[in-house]
Amino acid sequence: MSQAPMPPTFPPPGPYGNPGSPRQTNGMAITSLVMGLCLCIPVVTGLGGIIFGVIGLKKTKDPRIGGKGLAIAGLVLGIVNILGWGVSSGIGLAAYNATAEHRAIAKNFVKDLSEGNVTAAAAVCDSKTISKSSLEKSSQAMKAWETLTDTTTFGFSADSAGQGTQVVVSGAAAFSKAQKSFIIQFAKEGDKWKIVKFEFP
Repeated sequence: MSQAPMPPTFPPPGPYGNPGSPRQTNGMAITSLVMGLCLCIPVVTGLGGIIFGVIGLKKTKDPRIGGKGLAIAGLVLGIVNILGWGVSSGIGLAAYNATAEHRAIAKNFVKDLSEGNVTAAAAVCDSKTISKSSLEKSSQAMKAWETLTDTTTFGFSADSAGQGTQVVVSGAAAFSKAQKSFIIQFAKEGDKWKIVKFEFP
């Protein structure tokens, strides 16, 4: 008597699951990459990229979860983000501190002109490029703006040659009847800084 054919047998799934089963999405790896790519929030997005990248990498130890490449990319971008912001902040702070003297002179210069103290304003200017008559003219124009209430310097730049011989300070002056921006350029004469150009655009 013939025996019935035996049904085919298959080996049980190994530790890596069935070969054809799709891998699960690694949300942490994706989040890490997105945060690493975002540079809009200093440090925060970089730190997020690093943290989520590490968590995403740990998750990829489970063979059913993919996204290892995404996690590594997010981790690396997070580190680059933090280093980039750190370096740029350090450079900006150093440049800001280096122009403290220029910003102080600029504030006093605007104050003196607004109060009609042309002699004091002329003392910090290069007489070869700025005449006393031009200072008097600017001082007269300021009278229409009335009382100076606040002066803020918010921009500066050193000369492109990097020799530290020219500095430009920009800022805003608040008067009781007007808000005015200004640009003041300095050049070094001996051991002193002198204003060589100023504008109230």
